[in-house]
Amino acid sequence: MRKQRINSRSPLAITNYQLPITNYQLPITKPLTKAFELQ
Repeated sequence: MRKQRINSRSPLAITNYQLPITNYQLPITKPLTKAFELQ
């Protein structure tokens, strides 16, 4: 049972790492789109 709980938590930990990655990507893409619009 303990192993199953660890396995069920691991996807949550992965999503917690993926969320900050998308949060960093969004501010990066916004200036890039503005740069392309200026050109």
